[in-house]
Amino acid sequence: MKSGFTIKEVKKATGATCAGEEAARRLPDFVSGVSIDSRTVNPGELFVALKGASHDGHHFVAESLSRGASVALVSAEWLAGLTQEERSRPLLSVRDPLRAFQELGRYNRIRVNPRVVAVTGSNGKTTTKEMIAAVSATTYRTARTQGNLNNQFGVPITLLQLQQGDEVAVLELGMNRPGEIARLAELSMPSVGVITNASAAHLEGMDTVLEVAKAKSELADELERDDWLIIHRDSEELFRLNAGKPLRLITFGMSSKSNLRPASVRYLGTEGTELLVDGFPPVRIRLLGTQNVLNALAALAASRALGVRAEEAAAALASVTPTRGRMEMKTVGPACFIDDTYNANPGSMAMALDTLFALEGFTRKVAILGDMLELGEAAESWHFALGRSAARADALILHGQFADAVRRGAEAAGMNPGSVFVAGSHLEAAERVTSSWAAGDLYLVKGSRGMSMERVIEEIECRAGEATNARPGGWKKGT
Repeated sequence: MKSGFTIKEVKKATGATCAGEEAARRLPDFVSGVSIDSRTVNPGELFVALKGASHDGHHFVAESLSRGASVALVSAEWLAGLTQEERSRPLLSVRDPLRAFQELGRYNRIRVNPRVVAVTGSNGKTTTKEMIAAVSATTYRTARTQGNLNNQFGVPITLLQLQQGDEVAVLELGMNRPGEIARLAELSMPSVGVITNASAAHLEGMDTVLEVAKAKSELADELERDDWLIIHRDSEELFRLNAGKPLRLITFGMSSKSNLRPASVRYLGTEGTELLVDGFPPVRIRLLGTQNVLNALAALAASRALGVRAEEAAAALASVTPTRGRMEMKTVGPACFIDDTYNANPGSMAMALDTLFALEGFTRKVAILGDMLELGEAAESWHFALGRSAARADALILHGQFADAVRRGAEAAGMNPGSVFVAGSHLEAAERVTSSWAAGDLYLVKGSRGMSMERVIEEIECRAGEATNARPGGWKKGT
């Protein structure tokens, strides 16, 4: 993390106190950056000892100081257990290092003072963030979340990477339980909020889609009067919760109720997707599927909030390339694959299947599906419903704990039992594909992150020998 701070600023932002007189004498006047990883800490930086699910940064304080960190920020509880000699090191203490780390990020956000666009939703967050950043960059110096650093650790990392001169920052906010979006929005202080949708996801922490919508709407609650709120109109719970708020509202979706909707959509296979939207020139994106049409609409809505010209916004969307594992089109052996293995929930599964069935020019369409995780007690019924939706495929290859529920749902919808195969491993799924694939086949591969369904594609690529990855726009691997 690049932002430097005086020690006075660190204390002001975090409420930190010095470990003692000897420690105070060893403190520098300035730290050149902030690190939470002792392996990559740079000389002159502040090391923050964070406690995660599987590690405790306090175990690496000595290592970080030996690598050149000029000061370490630790918990007061940990500090109390040190010897007098150990306390003489350049240490600052706080009650909660994670909260202090977050507040330091917020301090830098205030200091740089960009216009912040915050993006959340059940799915589509990362792609929408990338699209909005591309649109913004046509007009403003724009920073954005790298990858999907969207949680309680990732958002402050992004805020600490902001630099003087950044005019817009596009941030992704993720959650697993209520209250998390509110905290992340409090840190990032957005003036434009984008909620891509609210659907069945993370139901282990919430009971219903309405509860998910309420959690996502925490972003809207953190906006100030006359800030911009951009929401998916077709997510009814989301719309009802936010329609009356004193914000400048733009809705997007596929229905006629939306402020921004496509007059027409053409799915062009490996060439991507073309859509016509009132007020914009024709938009061509190098991505597939209804979900990416919606992501593009959200980005076009954001262009209006940011004051970006329509022509520049449309051209910027044409430059956005598929992110690995998110509706990425590949050719392997004789067949084509839609690699949507990054994650899955009922909403994104439905959209991915719609894309599979909508693409023309293929003789056989097969869905290779892994479990959808974090659905709580409703998991069995959601997977049964998935099977009913997937029954339009020519064949199904299923993997995971809930494969049988998907199979039963497909057969209940009229699918021939002989067209459903339950694979006990990624390798077995790959072998099923390569034993019967042919030119003209199109496979969708999708599952939750914990299912690692990309391994199916990796196994297929290994078995196929040399694999050529055809991406929308005609690109090939290595070019």
